[in-house]
Amino acid sequence: MNTPLERVKTAMKEVAARVPGREDMVFALGLAVLAGEHVLLVGPPGVAKTYAVRLFAQSLNAKWYMYLLTKFTTPDELLGPIDVSALARGGELKRRWTNAVEADFIFIDEIYKASSATLNALLSLLQERAVYDPMTGQVVYAKLWTLIGASNEVPAEEELQALHDRFGVKLFITSYLPQEKILDALNARWAQGGAIAPVATMEDVRAAHEEVMRMAPHLLKGYYINVVPLMKSLNLSDRTVVEKGVKIYAAYIALNPEARAAAPYEILRFFARDREELAEVEKKVKEALGEVAEVVDLLEKARVYYRAMDLKTAKDLLLQAIDKAKQINLDRKPWLKPKLESVIGDISHYLAKIDEIQRHLTAHE
Repeated sequence: MNTPLERVKTAMKEVAARVPGREDMVFALGLAVLAGEHVLLVGPPGVAKTYAVRLFAQSLNAKWYMYLLTKFTTPDELLGPIDVSALARGGELKRRWTNAVEADFIFIDEIYKASSATLNALLSLLQERAVYDPMTGQVVYAKLWTLIGASNEVPAEEELQALHDRFGVKLFITSYLPQEKILDALNARWAQGGAIAPVATMEDVRAAHEEVMRMAPHLLKGYYINVVPLMKSLNLSDRTVVEKGVKIYAAYIALNPEARAAAPYEILRFFARDREELAEVEKKVKEALGEVAEVVDLLEKARVYYRAMDLKTAKDLLLQAIDKAKQINLDRKPWLKPKLESVIGDISHYLAKIDEIQRHLTAHE
């Protein structure tokens, strides 16, 4: 059935196909958009943050606005200057607003370099989708749906914690693309081009979001029992636990209804406020995964040998992982089935790559 939610999911798949190796980033964007929340991307420069956001906006036929902050950026630069000509003509004090107030998506790079004045403007924009003009006294309500912040690191300064807490979804990008994803990325970027055709609209986003919000009240008991206890080890605000977390939980289930039981462990990483908390989350998830975690460990070891072109050792480890996966009984943990299937899919991918390389090497001996 071609519902608004299905069309948004199609947009996510189309964008993910254009940024191989960055599927988590696209999922984080989609999750935040369906929840009506903002998303923070933390990672080094050059990992396709801007590119993914642009493609995502294009796939939804949405307006987007981008700005790179520095500590010297003023609200006037970000939102628009006073209209000097109108002031000179008739003494009228008004502002020439930038496209920030008309955009569905705003991408702010180096967001934590905001000055105090710019910080105040961003806080009202994130929380109320409104801009308060201190010069004219005017309140302008922006069309903003989701603001995407990007940074190389999380803030330590106390004055930035309120801004940090406004992001319902946080994703930490830990590294550049692994070697085995480079060819896929090259083909996606150069064979398919740098643009994408719309497959959904902002009307679809709004309708899908309304569906998520209708689901939320019916999920409160499951959220309280399964998610809230996991949050105890994280330093989360009441805003996150009581409001944002519920919407993220509902949005995840809307995107993955078959993996409902896995939702608490899958969304927990998006709440981590820094890399230390993320490590704690990963520890909890690994404990919950049990035997599946052992399969994941074998896959990770195989990836290391694959990158070093020790194909024999990599293949041996992958075959061990397959054997281990076949022995796992998920009767008591059926919610792990989608995760195990995903891992087996990755294992099959690497086995196919190794066979392809070995055939190529044999043909040229």
